[in-house]
Amino acid sequence: MKLTNFPLLLIVLLLAVPALGQTVDFDKVVPPVEVRAKTFEDYLVQLAWNNTPPHKKLYTQLNIAEKETKLTKREWTQDITASFNVNEISLSNIIFGDRLDLPVFFPIYNVGASVNLGTFVHRPVKIRIAEEKEKMAQFDISQRKLLVRREVLEAYEEHRRSRSTLQVRVLAEQDAYGSYLLISEKFKNNDAKFEDFNAASSAYYTAKEGAETDRSEVEISRIRLEELIGVPLADAQRMGPEEREYPAD
Repeated sequence: MKLTNFPLLLIVLLLAVPALGQTVDFDKVVPPVEVRAKTFEDYLVQLAWNNTPPHKKLYTQLNIAEKETKLTKREWTQDITASFNVNEISLSNIIFGDRLDLPVFFPIYNVGASVNLGTFVHRPVKIRIAEEKEKMAQFDISQRKLLVRREVLEAYEEHRRSRSTLQVRVLAEQDAYGSYLLISEKFKNNDAKFEDFNAASSAYYTAKEGAETDRSEVEISRIRLEELIGVPLADAQRMGPEEREYPAD
């Protein structure tokens, strides 16, 4: 490598360092329910996250992990034992004077407390284990958010593509049908050959079949998307932000 290129390489490396340290903002991956989504895509992701029971299960697991951490931090109180002993004879002699034949021993009572030393040895380890479980529960939620966003955006893109393709197919069907009617009329008047009529007929029914296939694909893609978001797509289109035109700029 030439030394003259070294300053340029150094600048590139310095610019790359901050990017390597960036972390994912999961509130942008799945917008919180209290935040209105800025785009229709984000709104669909938000619906999918909030309307699917398995995602709520992940939050339940996180809640359990957080509570286990709190309980682990307080566990040491269970290992404290207290004792209280009273010299009943000496106490009775002092109060009632009924055992004057016996001497009074002090102290009259003893109070004691003890703590298992093993508690202080194992407690930090137990706390770290509980905290790591809590982090794992949070990691599961973050990973699931990424997966849900990908699944929803892919399903929505597939539905948009199917709708756009159907529009083209419908136009092709209409054109083919117009040509078919024209050639049919000419064929009846002996102004067109049978080969032309046959070709126009074949083109029309091929276009019609293609349009029907695309209509089916639009419905299937809609069903798949609605399965993810948990509500009818028509409701989402009515309540959410305006959709962008397809293809996107």
